[in-house]
Amino acid sequence: MIYTAILPSETYTRKAQRLLTANGYTSEIIRLTNPKEGCHFGLKIVGKPEEIQTILKKAGIPVRYFGNERDGL
Repeated sequence: MIYTAILPSETYTRKAQRLLTANGYTSEIIRLTNPKEGCHFGLKIVGKPEEIQTILKKAGIPVRYFGNERDGL
């Protein structure tokens, strides 16, 4: 399944992508814009959500949102 992780900055997004790639996960950087909230960066990630979130948390990468298409993103 494909999951989306929204991160607080482009820097964190690129760091997360490198980390996930090193751990065998495929991801794509996306840019999301919202007139009220501004621009956010995130990743579309293929993999197991529990493992992905654990990897990011252990690396100290803050995630603002994590979910899949069914969650409405």
